[in-house]
Amino acid sequence: MNEQTKIGLIAIFSILFLICVKVIITDLPKEMEQRGFIEYKADSIKTHIYLENMRNPRVDVIYNMQDLYNYSNVFEADNLNIKLDTYTSDFFNKNSLIIITIQESSGSISNSVLDVKKINSSTIDVIVNRKVPEVGTMDMAMSHLIIELSKSSLKNVTDILINGK
Repeated sequence: MNEQTKIGLIAIFSILFLICVKVIITDLPKEMEQRGFIEYKADSIKTHIYLENMRNPRVDVIYNMQDLYNYSNVFEADNLNIKLDTYTSDFFNKNSLIIITIQESSGSISNSVLDVKKINSSTIDVIVNRKVPEVGTMDMAMSHLIIELSKSSLKNVTDILINGK
């Protein structure tokens, strides 16, 4: 094989490689969304609040600053408000929050978000990990699972499940 043939084959291989990379990069977000993957960021804040007759777990979708203000008025706690105060109207221009509030009989129980999946065009499932220690405390506590995601991820969503329920 002469030098020109080698260079030609390397050029053809390089072009094919770049075409494949371009297809993967441009189609990957669409493919991921079609398979149920949602890009998100999650945080968990624990508070020592107890609300009588609260639906447990409680799911709130926060689309704007007014929704956030309404939520923070129900659950007034310094450590929670410090986190909620970081959100601005600029954030809500392109993003929304899902806040799952879980009331526990013990402050020793911890909850965290493992995954957020789109089941179909109208349903999201939030996978929550609940850790219960062998020995617990006798204090009431709440976990506020704050999930940041794009507004487009919530488009047409009418149901938010927790661990498939």
